[in-house]
Amino acid sequence: GAGGPANLGHCFVAVDPESFAPGFGDHLADSMAHWRQLEPSFAPGFGDHLADSMAQWRQLEPVRAEVPSST
Repeated sequence: GAGGPANLGHCFVAVDPESFAPGFGDHLADSMAHWRQLEPSFAPGFGDHLADSMAQWRQLEPVRAEVPSST
């Protein structure tokens, strides 16, 4: 929210398809291919949120340019 913590989460799962039923790996690959070709869909208001985030990012660019790189 505005000035508060982001209300989101992420979950990453690693599985061995060979540990499941025969053919599971093929079914999983087919499912992933299907999901990857779908058009993205966004929640109402996402465009406004994205525009606000990009405006904030642009304000940070001059500051980032002044911070020495650690590499």
